[in-house]
Parts: sequence; structure tokens; C-alpha cells
Amino acid sequence: MRNHWVCLSSIIVGFFLPSICWAERLPVKSYTSADGLAQNNANRLVFDSRGFLWICTNEGLSRFDGYKFSNFGTDQGLPHRNINDLLETRAGEYWLATSGGLVRFNPKGFPGSSASLSSPDEAMFRVIPPKNMQANAPLFVTAFLEDRNGVIWCGSRSGLLRLSRNGSSFELLPTELWQPETKEFKIETLLEDRQGVLWAGSLGKIYRLFPDGKIEQYTSRDGLPDIEILKLYEDRQGTIWAGTGKGLLEIVRYPVPGKSMVSRTLTPNEGLPGAWVRDIWQSVAGVYWVATDRGLVNFTLPEDNQSLKMNVFTKENGLTDYYIKQVVGDPYGNLWVGTPNAGIMKLFVEGFTTIGYEEGLSAVVSAIQNKAGDLYFLGYVAGSKLKDLSLESYSKPNALYWRIGAFNGQNFTWVRPRVPPNTQFSLGWNQVSFQDSHGEWWIATRSGLYRFPRVNRIEELATVAPKKVYTTQHGLTSDNIIRLFEDSHGDVWISTAAPELNGIHKWERETEQIRNLTETKGMPSLKVLEATSYQEDRSGSLWIGFSSISSRGGLARYRNGVFTVFDPAQGAPASNVFDLFLDSAGKLWIGSSLNGLFRVDHPEEETPAFVNYTTTNGLSSNRITCVIEDQQKRMYLSSGRGVDRLDQETGNIRHFTQADGLPLGSIDDILRDQTGNIWFATTQGLARYTPRPSQAYAAPLVLIDNLRVRGVRYPQSALGEASVNLPDLKTEDNHIGIEFVGLSLASGDTLQYQYKLEGVDTEWGVPALQRSINYAGLPPGDYRFLVRAINADGAMSAEPASVRFVILRPIWQRWWFLSLLALTLGLLVYGAYRYRVSRIVEMERVRLRIASDLHDDVGANLSLIAGISEMLEEQARQLAPQMGEQLSLLANISRRSMEAMSDIVWMINPNKDQLRDLTQRLRRFASDTLTPRQIEVRFSLPGIEADMPIASENRREIFLIGKEAINNIARHAACTEAEIALTLDGTLLTLRLRDNGGGFEPAIAGSSDGQGLLSMHSRARKLGGELIVTSQPGGGTEVLLRTRLDQS
Repeated sequence: MRNHWVCLSSIIVGFFLPSICWAERLPVKSYTSADGLAQNNANRLVFDSRGFLWICTNEGLSRFDGYKFSNFGTDQGLPHRNINDLLETRAGEYWLATSGGLVRFNPKGFPGSSASLSSPDEAMFRVIPPKNMQANAPLFVTAFLEDRNGVIWCGSRSGLLRLSRNGSSFELLPTELWQPETKEFKIETLLEDRQGVLWAGSLGKIYRLFPDGKIEQYTSRDGLPDIEILKLYEDRQGTIWAGTGKGLLEIVRYPVPGKSMVSRTLTPNEGLPGAWVRDIWQSVAGVYWVATDRGLVNFTLPEDNQSLKMNVFTKENGLTDYYIKQVVGDPYGNLWVGTPNAGIMKLFVEGFTTIGYEEGLSAVVSAIQNKAGDLYFLGYVAGSKLKDLSLESYSKPNALYWRIGAFNGQNFTWVRPRVPPNTQFSLGWNQVSFQDSHGEWWIATRSGLYRFPRVNRIEELATVAPKKVYTTQHGLTSDNIIRLFEDSHGDVWISTAAPELNGIHKWERETEQIRNLTETKGMPSLKVLEATSYQEDRSGSLWIGFSSISSRGGLARYRNGVFTVFDPAQGAPASNVFDLFLDSAGKLWIGSSLNGLFRVDHPEEETPAFVNYTTTNGLSSNRITCVIEDQQKRMYLSSGRGVDRLDQETGNIRHFTQADGLPLGSIDDILRDQTGNIWFATTQGLARYTPRPSQAYAAPLVLIDNLRVRGVRYPQSALGEASVNLPDLKTEDNHIGIEFVGLSLASGDTLQYQYKLEGVDTEWGVPALQRSINYAGLPPGDYRFLVRAINADGAMSAEPASVRFVILRPIWQRWWFLSLLALTLGLLVYGAYRYRVSRIVEMERVRLRIASDLHDDVGANLSLIAGISEMLEEQARQLAPQMGEQLSLLANISRRSMEAMSDIVWMINPNKDQLRDLTQRLRRFASDTLTPRQIEVRFSLPGIEADMPIASENRREIFLIGKEAINNIARHAACTEAEIALTLDGTLLTLRLRDNGGGFEPAIAGSSDGQGLLSMHSRARKLGGELIVTSQPGGGTEVLLRTRLDQS
């Protein structure tokens, strides 16, 4: 992966910035300690296999992920704060060269002091001392190298060492180039060439170590300067370069001791800005980048003995420091620069070079190029940069003045056309003053339209008189000119602005006359609308965009002398139209103020279709001010949030902002010149962008970068984690904070993130820029958090990063607790059941004993009393008749008591708690009571198959209601027939008693002193049922009881 990245970055950067002119500022993004960098002195810049940028500083180590810096210093256990180099081995191990020794960096180790750890291997940082060297002896490690055999070489101020591995332990072994006392073998840089020879740069010396153990030494006798060799580098052609304190040396391919090993020396005499060369890097295209103590340099080696030309970049070109220590390309083609004073810089390969106020250019309102390829920029220039202030009505160096600037690729020539000193130039932008197809200049002012003849040199506009000045006297509705456009016939369209009525006019080249089209058929009212953009389609129709402060603007087409307005109902913009552009395929593009971008694929159709792009499609803003197309047919759209690039083939959109070098301010015009460069005219100056072919970057890697449980950071690797499995969390540990990061340093590649929490979410969320998520109050359960990154090309991470965790249920919700609780409840229920059964059995025994006792004892005694009473009655009737009546009463009372006792015994007897017992008792009582009275009784009672248990209390109440009804039939009905019916529907019992007697009036009966009916109703209510008594004089009586046997 690392080799692929280096190749990719070399290819891209090979085309980067060879032609920056003196006036342009590089597209630079600076990072300092204010942005989180550990220190502003960057000793070394290293990209690892994941895509992190590591910065070695004198205050520790910084890791940059494209968003923020993570720092590791002495507080995290680093034994020395000065970091000189970092090495990631092919096995994925990390080593640090520090001023206090060789340090193994374990990203998963414990940050902090290792004194409390059970093993040194658990620490994040561990020092590996040289073998047989005193423990307190200082070792200043300067450089690293892993050779093709996996051997790690360490350069130090005491000499060269080799790291040996023995299982999980390491030994740092001195080599023959080792002398800690005299520091004779002070090593600054290491290199392995393609033949496997190890090179070591020292103070005025270079050593070559061959695989067979042979060592060669080269000194000043072999052409080397007597000064530090700071950098050894092998380019793509196999040439060795040496950066020294006296310039850049090209080393002969196969040096021989005793002969000069230097074939070329580049010093300030050859164009270097400084003599100290600290670093060198080459792209695939052969462009060399050199870091010096006085600036950054790039060059290519000439062919055929041509002179070598160097391009020098300093603070004047936007660099933040004059001293450059490091230069390296990143995986995405950007160039990274390290400095000793101003941190690090990122030079964007697809960035915007700028020309601004430093060069006198303040605001640019229009950019034009004529057929000859000459570039002109119209705008406002600082008076201090002008030599013609005498032409103005007032002269102030700090003021801004409108000028035409001719740009020759190196500098500007500013010209004020020859108009009266007090003339105010137009406040319009974009399509304003221009040079027409015949070479004539049209200059818009607020006092009319100036037409200047063709000139050979732009400077002549300052002295040549205008050919014609067009005002209201020539047909214009106002002298305030705000837009100009030349169509394919050479006619010039003119927009004017006035408080009463704005205007649209056409200057016809054939007649050189102006036609006022303001009130032409179909033209919208121009009382509030201004014509702010023009474009001609391939059919010759002219499209006009309108804008207004108080109205919504609009769009119209002029064809065959008629204007046609397109309204929002047809899909056209419902807001101001700022720009119209016809691309290479003949499609019309429309930039609006509120509705985003519109595309018309066939503008020549009578009713064209509009395709709309908005922020929902990925635009950064719905306010589009300018539109242009590059040579790869990609569209560039300017907005208040930068520039969007739309790829028509894929629909992907890249966003460019100030972070890519774009100036602050609004973009008023965009121009693509004949070489393919795109120029952006802004209110803060001028920007140039050189489009490159679309580069499809690999799907971004996404990592879990920080994880917190209830606000406490969970330990994880300093490299981030692709997958994290948390231990089971307590119920109260249900507040989870997760930070994640996708790695991409590509210009304009704004990553978005999608995530979901399995266990809560079923679908991925909407892509967003947010890089953290907090979950609060999660219920107990099993969860897995997934996140993936999406780049500007729509490529998603191959594997989402994940965090798996389980929030345990509270003790009272866990299975074992619930099982124990269920068992306990079961035992309690069973115990209660057993207790209830035992009580029921005991009650049945009591009831049975009482029934037996009543029957056996009281019943026997009552029978005896009745029998004796009857016998005495017979005797008394003969001896004492009066006493016979009393004894007869006693006998009757005894018999009734026996009957009542019999009922009581039946009611309390637990052996009679069946429905059949109730029906038998009713049948028996009815027969015994009604048959002696010559009343015919018909029974309709359920059979044995309908038998079911019935509660004793319910059995008692039903029987007593039936008994009372039977007694009433016997005593009061005076009937000859009676019917008793008992039916059962499930648990619903219905008892019906009917006679054919004389009947009665229920209202009168209910108000009498009798308690029979009242008692029957009361018992029915106890049963939870209902009792209905139906009767009328002469019509018999019916008593109906309904009750459920499953309720008490």
C-alpha cells in the first residue's frame, strides 16, 4: 500500500506547480501549534501505511488524521521529547529516533510511566539501549532505515547500530562504524540503494556498507565538502543525491574511492536560494523538490546539455517560513513541507494559486480572453500600485481604482481607458466591459457606453479617444450600463438600470444603431427586473436571466423577435438568475440565487425540460453565481461556500474552499483560458486553478478514534481501531460516546459518514460530516455500532469500523434472578394452594361432622320429641282435650324443625356440592309439597351428563329461592298445575317456576307486608343474578332466576 501511495503522489505532484509566476501565491494550508501541532519545529514528516501523517518535533510526536492532531510527549511516557525520525516496519512496528535513544512505540501500550506495569512491553514507549553501553550514557539517534532483508539500521551521533530481534526481545548492536567517545562516526542520514548497498552520511564523509561486509569511506579527497551530509536520496533513475551545507550534490552512479564521487553540484550560483539543503524528493515525472534554508525549489534535469532552471518559492509566494527542513508527497498527490519555525504546510496539488492585495489586486469583477489568447482582468487596484493616478479626479494611494489589467503570465499592466476623470465605471460584474470579436473595446460606465477602436497594445486605451459614446440620446433607456454581451452575429446586447425602468437594448453591427427591446412582445416588466446574464444557444436563440431585489427574477428566451418567459411551473428557476453558460455539448446551465443549478439539455426545443441540482444532490449551496466547464467536461459552480465541481458522467461533486487555497470573498466571474486553466475573479483578488484528470481514489479507511463510557476514555490503540469489543457494561454504564475518522488528504475530498447502531437502527443513517455520536440512556441489550466513510466519488469504506458492546440488565432483570424469583413465587403460590386446600378439607370435615351431628343427635332427638308428642296427644285427647291441642302444636313444631334441620344438613354437607343434588332436592321438595294438594307438577331438569360442581353458598341460595316459590304456589296460587324447569347453558343457570293459578298484582304484592318476594330478590342479588316475577290476576305466575355458577 505504501508503494502504491508513493507512486500515486509522485505522478500527481510531478505536474504540480512548475509554472507559478512571481506574482502568484501558492495554494498553501498552514498547520501550527495553534492548530494542535506539538511544536512548530518539524524535524521529520512520515506517512504510515494507514494514511496518518506523523510529525517528529522537539516537543514529542504528533499524529495528523486530516482533521486534528493527536500528540504524544513525556506526559504519555515518552522518554525524551526530541523526536528526530519515525520508522514503520513492514511488520507494522513503530520505532522512534529520539535524542535520548532508540524507542519502541507500542500504539496499544499504556501511556504514562511504566514503573507500575508488570512488564515493560505493556508500556506505550520503551527504550532499547545499545548492548554493552552504560545505562545512563546518552544516545542521540538521528535516522532510521529498514533494509530489504528486514534489518533495522539506526544512525546516531555515536555511529551506526543494527537492531537484532531475539523472539520478543531486541538488542541494539554497534557496528564497525561506532565510536561514542570521539563521535568520529556521526551519522545524519541513511539510504539503501537498489543494489542493496547501505549508504551513511556523516560530517564530510559518506560510508558505503556492502552486503558482504565490505565498507568504503569517501571524504573531501573524493570531492565531498567538509561539512554535514544531511540527506541521501536515490531518485527514480537510480542517481544518488546528497543534501549538504554547501548545496545539492549529484553522486556518480558507481563511485570508486580515490576518485571524485560528485558529478554535479547545485549551489546558490546555480539558482538555489540557500546553500543548506535539508531534503529532496522527486516525482515520477522527474520533478525534483528541494528544501533549503532560504526557500523551496523545484526543477527538472534538462536534456541535451541545456541549462537547468530552478523555480524558487519563498514567503512571497505564500510559504509561512523561509527555512524549509522537509518536503514529501502524500498519498493523494499533495506536497507537505516541514519548517523549523512555522510548523508544517500542505501545498495542494489541485489547489488555487492566488494573486491578491500584495500584488495590488483587490477585487476582480470580470475575466476575459480574446481570440489571440490575451488575458484581461477587470477590477479594482490599490492606488499605491498605479502610475496613472493623475488621470483620476482624486489621487489617494490607499484608495481603489477601476482598471483593466493585461496579464502576460508574469505581471500585470494596468490601464484606465480614456474617459473623463469624473466618470464612474459600471458597478456590474461578470458580463460587463469586454473586447469584441473585431478587437474593439466596449467599456461600461454609469455615464454611458464607451466604444474604443482596436488597439495594438492595451496601454493605448489610455490615450486613444473612444470611437463612440452611447447614451440615452442614442436610444438607451438609461446611461447606467450594467451588462454587455456579444452574440454570434457581432451584435451587442446592453442592459441598463434606472429607478423608473430598466432596459434591454441591442446594438446592431450592420446598422450601428441601438434598438430598444424593453417593451417587446413577451418581455417581462423591467420596472423591478434587471437583465443580469446572457447566453446564446446553438440554434441562435438568446437566453436572458433576470434579477431583482424585490422580486423573484426569471428566465426568458428571445427567438424570432419574440420573448418567451419560462416560469417555475415549467421547471425554471423561481429566483434571480446570476449566470448562463452553454457547454461543449450545447447544454444550457443556469445559476440561480435560491434554487441551485439548472440544466437544459435541449434549449432549442419549444418547451425545454429543466433538470435541477440542489444541496439535496450534494451541492454546498443553492446560491450559484457562476458556471464554467473544464476540458474534461466537468462543471465548476461558484457559491457563497466556495466552488463545487460536478462530474457529469458520475454525478459526483467535489467541494473546494479556502482550505484548498481559494480566496475569501464572493466569486463574480469564472473564465477558462485557452490552455485549460480556470480563473476565478473574486472580491478578494484573483485565483487560478489547473484542472487535472479525475483521479479515482481508493475507498477511505475508517477507524474508531476515541471511545468513552460515561465520560471515561476507553483504552485503545493510538492508531485507531477498525473493530472494538467492549467488555460487558453495567446497567448504569449506558452513556456511550464514539469518535471516528476517515483518512483522506485528497484536495476537495470532503468525507461524509454513515452509521447505525444495530439493536436500535435497521437502516444506515443519512451521510453527514459529523465525526462523533453520543448515545445516552441506552436500555440493556446487545449492540453493534457500525460506521463507514464516503468520499467525494461516492466510494464507501471497504469495511465499516465497529464497536460491539453489551449493556447488562439490572440484577432484577437477569435470567437467574427472574428464575429464582419465579421459583420463589411458585413455591409461595404452591404453599398458598396447599394451605387453601387444607383449609377447604378441614372446612368440609367440619361441615360433614356438623351435618352428621345434627342428623344423628338433634334429628334423633326431634324425632323422639315428635313421636312422644303424638303419643301423648292421643292419650290427652281422652283425658284432657285442651292439652291435646298443645301437644299437637308441639308435634308440628318438632316436625317442621326436623324439616328445617334436614335442609341445613343438606346445605352444609360437602358431599352434596353437585348440581344433581340441587335438582334432586328441588324435585323432592316440590313433590312433597304440591302433590298432597292435588297439584300436578311437570319437571324439566338436566340429566346426569350436565352435572357439575356448585358452591355450597350458591346451592343454598338457589334452593331457598326455589323453595320459597314452591311454598307460594302451594299456599297462594290456587292452581291445578305447576311447571319447574332448570336449564344450564355453560355456566349460566336458569330456574323457571310457573303455575296456572289466580295470579296477583305485582305492584300490590311488592308493597304488602310479605317478606317472601323481598327475600327472593335479596338472594338473587347475592348470587349476582337476576330474579323476574311475572303475574297478573287470573293469568298465573312465573318466577324466573338467572345466575352464573362461576361467580359468587
